[in-house]
Amino acid sequence: MTVQISYDILQLNDFINKLFYPKYFRGGNCLAEADHRIKQFEELLHVVLRQTRKWAVPPELSRQQVVLLQTLYRKRRAAVNELADDLQISASATTLAVNRLEQTGHIGRTRDQADRRVVWLELTEMAERQVEKVWQCKRQLLTQLLSSLPEEEQEQFMYLLHKMTSSLQDTRQDMR
Repeated sequence: MTVQISYDILQLNDFINKLFYPKYFRGGNCLAEADHRIKQFEELLHVVLRQTRKWAVPPELSRQQVVLLQTLYRKRRAAVNELADDLQISASATTLAVNRLEQTGHIGRTRDQADRRVVWLELTEMAERQVEKVWQCKRQLLTQLLSSLPEEEQEQFMYLLHKMTSSLQDTRQDMR
């Protein structure tokens, strides 16, 4: 029975590989080819991520704090729970991060006039300038990366990247 199931799984795996990787299927080494492509992708992604360390992240802030500030910048104002949902972290972890950012003068809190139970979070002007500086550095890096490609390849790259990230979003929604 185990042998039959294993054989069936191997047949299914071969079918899937032929279906999704027909160009690379060479008598059973498709998985090796797919693994190789994944490793190449990881290495290239690592190169890009190393470059992102050059982004102008203020020394007093962690990358996670910068992401929180960027998220709040996009929203203009948000409650802790809303921010926690967007960041996909717990409300308590978000509260701790917000408390630290408030102490350093990056975030301000205001009570909602209509419902005093609601506390709105907003960036200070200093934090807004810092987020804009980080984004400017990101744009410079991305411009440098894309400038090595002709316009047609840039469009193709953006199409493929959109297609890849769309599948991630679908997967994330399926997990909920």
